[in-house]
Amino acid sequence: MGNKIVPATAANIPVQNRPLTKKDSSDGVTSKTIPALFYSATLNHTSGIVYVKLVNTMAKKQIINIKVNGITKNFAEAKLIVVKGDQPCDTNTLGNPEKIPPQTSVIKNIKPLFARILEPYSVTIIELKPGN
Repeated sequence: MGNKIVPATAANIPVQNRPLTKKDSSDGVTSKTIPALFYSATLNHTSGIVYVKLVNTMAKKQIINIKVNGITKNFAEAKLIVVKGDQPCDTNTLGNPEKIPPQTSVIKNIKPLFARILEPYSVTIIELKPGN
């Protein structure tokens, strides 16, 4: 999904407290805040597709604004792929390979700066194809 990192910036990323381990508690370590949202953008040189990847680790929806640096035109549409669970430990297994299936849809009229709502406990991939 891309072979070159595309510069992307974020502001006002939500944070959460990192859970303490038993060792942390016995050592007197206090909880630290860590990001609750992770992101990256990559470019596939061969196809020209830009992939924006977003991870929401929180139990609530997150509204975010996305600006991928270097993209100056609108896209008529983009492919949206979302994998989400009901709990942070949800996963596909050999016994239940479709517990959290990818959901694919199309989003329309994508501008260089656009907003998305990220579902709780989700991984979202947005494919921006040239020529769209």
